[in-house]
Amino acid sequence: MGCINFRRFFLKTADNSQYMANSFQIEIIDQISEIPSEVLYIKRFIGRLKGSIGSSSVEFFFGFSLEKTAIGLPEVAIKYIDDPPEAVTADEQQIANLIREMEKTGELKHSPFEGI
Repeated sequence: MGCINFRRFFLKTADNSQYMANSFQIEIIDQISEIPSEVLYIKRFIGRLKGSIGSSSVEFFFGFSLEKTAIGLPEVAIKYIDDPPEAVTADEQQIANLIREMEKTGELKHSPFEGI
């Protein structure tokens, strides 16, 4: 089996400027509403994500759920309501990590879902 040059594959340029210029940066997740769930260990939410890709700003609504597991971190599932740019969907792990942090600090306790 051949060897892959991972630096060239992921970063695309030697100075990394093209990768950093097109990377997705989260600014805030707000307007969070909890959707009632019949399953006690799964919490469902709808929220708005604001971020930037290079110099352009991005804003879209999405749904997400946190499923508590017996061991380890809660599992985060993300469903997009609006169509976000490809750079956002390629970096879902960044969004999931922020959601886990918000849950850990208690920032996901909001009013029940009342509809859009």
